[in-house]
Amino acid sequence: MKIYLAGIISEKEIDLCRAWRSQIIDHYSNWKNSGKNYGDVCFLNPLNGEDNISGLTSNIPPSAIFIKDYNAIRISNLFIVNMDNFGSDRVNVGTILEIAFAYEAKLPILMITTDDMHKQHPFLSTMVNCYFTSVEELLEKKIINTFYKAFNSSY
Repeated sequence: MKIYLAGIISEKEIDLCRAWRSQIIDHYSNWKNSGKNYGDVCFLNPLNGEDNISGLTSNIPPSAIFIKDYNAIRISNLFIVNMDNFGSDRVNVGTILEIAFAYEAKLPILMITTDDMHKQHPFLSTMVNCYFTSVEELLEKKIINTFYKAFNSSY
């Protein structure tokens, strides 16, 4: 199963942008060897391979960033988005577009947010399947496990 991890990428708070993704990836790192009938889970992280990040730019040309992330979403089975801006005042345009790509690809969309606007907005409330207030809540509720079992006939 392939899971895309969407959210802001901000130079100012790059460690926080990496940390929530790493928390999910680390949680499932030994899943295959857990003694249950689980196979591999591959996390598609848009930060992979980007060494020089500076807010809206990186060492990768913008058109390459766009097509890389767009195609990663298209081959995913599940889409997790964290709407926390980590103190940035920049509008999260890229993340909103990624949500639209995931919806168009008919992916289940799981959103981490503490902002009620994300739950009340007519577009987002239609596209998002599950809301969580934190990464911890997402992991505690084992929703990734549920989707894995649904997609892979696991028990």
